[in-house]
Amino acid sequence: MRNFVLVALLMVTWTVAAHAASIWLSDYHGTIGEGEDTQVISLSMSKDDGGYEQDCDFSNISKANLYYKETAELVPMTVTERDGRKAVFATVLQDGALSGRLEVEFVEKDPKNSYKTEEPLCEDVMVGTWHGSPGKGGVSPPQPVYLRVAHSLTVQEDGGRCHMSGEEYAKVEQRIKDFQKAMAAGDAETLQKDFGYAKELSDEYRQLVINDIPHSLFCNNDGVMLGSGVVWFDTEGNVINP
Repeated sequence: MRNFVLVALLMVTWTVAAHAASIWLSDYHGTIGEGEDTQVISLSMSKDDGGYEQDCDFSNISKANLYYKETAELVPMTVTERDGRKAVFATVLQDGALSGRLEVEFVEKDPKNSYKTEEPLCEDVMVGTWHGSPGKGGVSPPQPVYLRVAHSLTVQEDGGRCHMSGEEYAKVEQRIKDFQKAMAAGDAETLQKDFGYAKELSDEYRQLVINDIPHSLFCNNDGVMLGSGVVWFDTEGNVINP
């Protein structure tokens, strides 16, 4: 009986610790700037507690990472203000100082009409303005920002996801970036040699792969997804469906 109680306590302790170490993360894809200055970005937003249990609750948003696809620059941000559907994220510099800021609102209606519904949206779309130069503390003209949720999932505090540690996932993500570059360059030799990928894709599917943002990718027990599921990778960064 004593052993049973001990095992039960250990299981409860492990479950609580595992839950405490996990974070509910929502990954958004979108753009910053306009016209020729438009840049493709993603934003990973986390909540302090089980945010997935409280729909339309913006009070527990804690921090975010802004990622620029073209330069692969990752900008850590923290929440400095919350007011209903509005929030302000500030850039965190290496010395801990706050620099530029991102002012957003979780809008009830998508200005780009991506959602065909009359019901008010919750956390699906962010619209706002970027002020300042990311990571440099400089000042630049305000730039419009549009972000739409791509997926949400539970991740670990070290950045790991889907049974991978942060270090393991980072290696997989780099492999996927290399795959995307080879696909964009039409490098069939590299795709075949390094990834065992010889499948011919239509222009439509190829664009899905090239245009996706290879950062904070969706994954589950089946693997890591790129291009809306056109290509899947295993936890070693190898193509599953060659």
